[in-house]
Amino acid sequence: MVDYATVAFGYRYRSAVIVGALEDNRPAVVTAEMTGQPGTRAPHVWLERKGQRLSTIDLFGRHYVLLTGADGSAWVEAARLVADVPLDAYRIGGAGDFADPDGRWPAAYGITNDGAVLVRPDGFVAWRSVGTVDDPARVLTSALSEVLVHDQAITTA
Repeated sequence: MVDYATVAFGYRYRSAVIVGALEDNRPAVVTAEMTGQPGTRAPHVWLERKGQRLSTIDLFGRHYVLLTGADGSAWVEAARLVADVPLDAYRIGGAGDFADPDGRWPAAYGITNDGAVLVRPDGFVAWRSVGTVDDPARVLTSALSEVLVHDQAITTA
């Protein structure tokens, strides 16, 4: 039997607008197994900024969002260089844009401190890189191109 939380929050999908989705056939992921896999909802983690507490979920809804770990400044710079669409980029932890007071963010999103996650405006993970790569701008451009080409085809159909 599937519990309510899995049905409500664990829904996932495979689509051309998702890069790197899991290959198994389960229609949902048990919430305890959710770690920012492409095709799943971006997990909730408490963050802090200037003494204010907010959820990662609060960052979604207007634009695509690139989230990186504390050592992900190369990803943030890549986002500034390659974005042809509105793209917000934030570094979480360390001296980044948001503090991670509980130290949960990287594990909750399934990345290392130098990894990155691209989240769609609807709060679903579109792509992620578990760690650093040699050319973040090239890799991010490729991921965005794949996601956006298919996303535009779907929204104009």
